[in-house]
Amino acid sequence: MALPLAAGLELLRSGKYSDLTLLCEDQEFRVHKSVVCILSPVIAASMKEGFTEAKTSTLKVEFDAKILKCMLDFMYMGTYEYAPQGSEPTSSEGGNPQAQGNSTDTQAKQALILSDSLIHHAKVNSIADYYGLATLATFSVNEIEKLLTENWSADAFCDLLQEAIGSTGDKGFRQSIVKWASNNVFELMDKDLFSEGKLANDIAAEVLAKCTKSFKNISASNGKLEAVIRDKNNSLSSHKAHLAMVAKDSSKRHVCLNPGCKQGFGHEIKVEPNGLGLKLCCSKCGSRFRSRDSGSCLISSGFSDV
Repeated sequence: MALPLAAGLELLRSGKYSDLTLLCEDQEFRVHKSVVCILSPVIAASMKEGFTEAKTSTLKVEFDAKILKCMLDFMYMGTYEYAPQGSEPTSSEGGNPQAQGNSTDTQAKQALILSDSLIHHAKVNSIADYYGLATLATFSVNEIEKLLTENWSADAFCDLLQEAIGSTGDKGFRQSIVKWASNNVFELMDKDLFSEGKLANDIAAEVLAKCTKSFKNISASNGKLEAVIRDKNNSLSSHKAHLAMVAKDSSKRHVCLNPGCKQGFGHEIKVEPNGLGLKLCCSKCGSRFRSRDSGSCLISSGFSDV
């Protein structure tokens, strides 16, 4: 469980009461065993009696300092933030022609920022996987998911693969990568991503399996739809045959049975007002045709399930 935000920030930034130093690049991070060892089983194991790290209360970290900082922020505050270079807000240019002419440069800049952000979160996932921080690994994957959902870019995704494949063993990260590759497989194939020797070969089999499953589901759905269409066509044919029979019978009537009409019965087929059936009626008054003998309607009123 993370410390209260203010307390965690104060302890991490000030180094007060620290009893362990993490050495990374040319920087030292003073931390607390009671925090980092509880959250990381790997760090906890290095502090066991007999290890040099336990004797010196120092631990060398083989990751970028900015990535280690994100891990420590998460340990002490339950979150981390990252603002890539060049991502600071810019003032609106309005209708400035020069600003409009620079739109291509702006798009290119945004693409670089997206790639940089994705790669950063992938590196955080890598350090989380290495030190056994499952919650941090999940958090970093969620950040990647947000970025790809809001700003999908095949180029940025390829940059992510280039950096991340083989650098982390986190299952959640891999599942996310396979999902995005499967959902955009045709666009990525256009970039020759799955060709022999390409970086995506590591996940190609999983992408193929996921795509195959999706295609099978689509095929099954299409099969069900085709069966429904066949049933409706058969029902329609049956109704047409019935209508033909009624029309033939009606041709024997020379006068409409509606007392107020008394016109020669010229029949026509109309759609029911609710749109869910057909009726045979007098072309003069619109009365539904009925049998003189039974008084019942000789028309099919089906299609209620169409």
